[in-house]
Amino acid sequence: MTVPLCARSVAAVIGGLLVLAAWSSAVETLIVPRPGGGRLARRIALIVNGAFRLAASVTTGYQRRDRVLARQAAAIMLTVLGAWLGTAFAGYWLLMWPLVRGGIGTAFGTLSDLAGPRYALALAAACLAAAIIGRWPARSALDVTP
Repeated sequence: MTVPLCARSVAAVIGGLLVLAAWSSAVETLIVPRPGGGRLARRIALIVNGAFRLAASVTTGYQRRDRVLARQAAAIMLTVLGAWLGTAFAGYWLLMWPLVRGGIGTAFGTLSDLAGPRYALALAAACLAAAIIGRWPARSALDVTP
């Protein structure tokens, strides 16, 4: 069964909103210098905090509870990162759907076609640039020596 173009266009609008939501949450969380972060990150933090509270409440002993809660911050960070990536990927997938001639699986295949040799070369160049910039000697703004 082929979905009409108007329904695909509505899906593309929803996909665009998903992409904007993922990007705005990432920008609000990582760049804006105030506590709280984006809505998506806050909701995920509440869910992960609840799961860790539940896990800590059933453990006995301080050391075991501390071991469980020590992983909480890392779990929040990884879950938020996965949610950003998953939301953006689903949004781009829905954005591609009106542009292809098949089902939604075809749109997914169109995105996976990007993972060719050119993509691998671009990824390698970006990693090399990040490694070079990361090793570049950083100077303070107050450092006057050349």
